[in-house]
Amino acid sequence: MRAPVASAGGGVPGQVGIDIGLDELRAAEARAWTGVLLAVAACLAAVLLAGVWAARRISAPVLKLASAVDRLAAGEPVQVTLEGTAEVRHLQQGFNAAATALHDGRQLLEQRVREATAELAEKNRAIEQASQAKTRLLAAASHDLRQPLHALTLFSEGLARDEPDPARQQRIRHVRECVASLDHLFAELLNISQIDAGVLQPRHSDFALDRLFDDVSRNFRPVAEAQHLRLVVRHTDLWVRSDYFMLSRIVGNLVANAVRYTPRGGVLVAARRRGPQVRIDVIDTGIGIAPEHQQRIFDEFYQAPSSPDLAARGTGLGLATVQRLAGLLGLQIGLTSAPGRGARFHFEVPMAAPEPAWAPAADEAAALPMPCDALAPPAQDGRAVPAAPLPALVPPGAQAPLAVA
Repeated sequence: MRAPVASAGGGVPGQVGIDIGLDELRAAEARAWTGVLLAVAACLAAVLLAGVWAARRISAPVLKLASAVDRLAAGEPVQVTLEGTAEVRHLQQGFNAAATALHDGRQLLEQRVREATAELAEKNRAIEQASQAKTRLLAAASHDLRQPLHALTLFSEGLARDEPDPARQQRIRHVRECVASLDHLFAELLNISQIDAGVLQPRHSDFALDRLFDDVSRNFRPVAEAQHLRLVVRHTDLWVRSDYFMLSRIVGNLVANAVRYTPRGGVLVAARRRGPQVRIDVIDTGIGIAPEHQQRIFDEFYQAPSSPDLAARGTGLGLATVQRLAGLLGLQIGLTSAPGRGARFHFEVPMAAPEPAWAPAADEAAALPMPCDALAPPAQDGRAVPAAPLPALVPPGAQAPLAVA
């Protein structure tokens, strides 16, 4: 290759020639590319080393800190080793301080929970003992106090037979009403105390529901007719699985409540199948219950506002007993009512397969006592004549008698 050489004056005094071979040119080009590649490799190595350094100084301590946070959330006592950059070490110090404070607080909280649990268990034991003592006291008081009440009833009946004066006859009737109400109240209190103390436990069996309905009809039909009410208990072929005596008390108390607060019309007791359950309804045409009172009527001694003569018939414990017995049987009592339009109480019981043949046992032939003494038919002067208290039946194998309510 030749190239002219320019002089200072602008002339061309001569030429310069360079002779190079093609192989040498290609070798020079290869050397240039080799240098470039080496430079790029050196840069990549530097970046890799910088990344490794950053991972060891920053990323690794942060990952360890994240793992420590997970273990701390699981409740483990955690402390991390101080390493890495100054910023990371500062973060680790703050985490260790927070973990220590959290662990100490958790230990203190657990200790207080253990102390509160032990104190609550001790109070529960004391409450249980007091409840059992109350049950024993009420049982003894019910037995000891009801005997004089029964004697007083007999004395008042003797006085009434020998007393011709109508004014004194009326006073004697008032005494008998008070005695019957007091005896009924003792029985209800005893029942509730037995349920609360866990003395009564359900004993499930399969039985024909119509048998229970017959007992209800036999116990309450005279009371309803005495108040000029119609009691309709529909025949059913369904069988249920439940505690016969507790279910009898539930239906009986609902019917008693319906008769008590129905001045005219009647009461219907019916059952129908709902899938694997049997729904039992107690419907009346009574005064009804306002929505604001429908929850509280299941409380002890609570009575929804009504006329004085209707309110005087009850003690406010019948529906409370129903609610407690339903809880023992795992039943949910429903209520649909409106003032002046009657009330519908309903609940569902597990259905059972009917047995081929059934006959009542000798000790089950008598009906379960129902709270009829509180619903005695009115006398000619309009006042209730207290019925003689019914004896309580003891279900076979039951731990305690189910008192008449």
